[in-house]
Amino acid sequence: MLTEISQFYKTCSEPVRLRILNILLNNQQVCVCDLVTTLDLQQSMISRHLTYLKNANIVTVSRSGTWRYYEINSKLSADKQDVLAILKVQLLQDEQCCADINQFKTSCCD
Repeated sequence: MLTEISQFYKTCSEPVRLRILNILLNNQQVCVCDLVTTLDLQQSMISRHLTYLKNANIVTVSRSGTWRYYEINSKLSADKQDVLAILKVQLLQDEQCCADINQFKTSCCD
C-alpha cells in the first residue's frame, strides 16, 4: 500500500504532468494533439508523461481511429479523487496553468 501511495504522489509531482493533469481535470476527454498544441511541447514528451499517468492508473486512454483520447480514470479510489479535486483548485491558482486552460481548444481530431 505504501508503494502505491508513493507512486501516486511521485507521478503527480512532475511539472509537465501537473500541466497535463490540469487540462484533464478541467475537460472531459483530451486528445494528445490538443495537449501538444496547448502546452507547446513535443508530442514525444507529452506521450511519455501520459504513459507515466496511465501506468499509475491516474488516466485512461481510448482510441478513435488514429487518435488517442485521455481522461481522468473514473475508477480511482475516493481518496485519490479527493487529492485530484484539491490539486485542481491549487493548479487554477498557478499563472501557467491558468494560461494553459485559457489557451486550450479541441481541434484537429474532432
